[in-house]
Amino acid sequence: IMLELSLARPETFELALRIPGWCKAAKVRVNGEGTSAGSGWLKLQRLWQDGDRVSLWLPMPVELLSSNEMGEGSEKLPPHKALVRGPIALAASEEFLEDNLSAPAGFKTDASGRPEIKPLELAEVPFEAQLAFETELENGGYICFTDYASAGKDYDKKIAVWLPCSGENGLR
Repeated sequence: IMLELSLARPETFELALRIPGWCKAAKVRVNGEGTSAGSGWLKLQRLWQDGDRVSLWLPMPVELLSSNEMGEGSEKLPPHKALVRGPIALAASEEFLEDNLSAPAGFKTDASGRPEIKPLELAEVPFEAQLAFETELENGGYICFTDYASAGKDYDKKIAVWLPCSGENGLR
């Protein structure tokens, strides 16, 4: 996101930018100089000039969520995992011929605990989608995911956001 201010004269005011809670590594620059940004409101109070630029970068890596980390009582739930990209829930669909939505899945992850994903060409998806990824499983298989809204367009198809887990990435 890039903002360029257009001011008739220099003016002191507060520019407030909202950093969403799902974004763990936001980067903000004012005229090329970085500033720290945690989640919540970032308030930039200064003397602003015509042409000042503010850039905001909100990275959205694909992350694994565990059902047993979803709040009080969730540790009693059967172990399931979900994939999200920023605020977007990803879903597997029965329309991907290889995907078994009820089989336990152990996601292969990198050193930081993120799933190893590969973006798919949207032409490879058997339905219209906005995002599509393939992730490798610990057993050497693969499973495909799209954004939840695209996977759920055909109401007669089975989709899954939470998948039962197995292997090393079943429970942390």
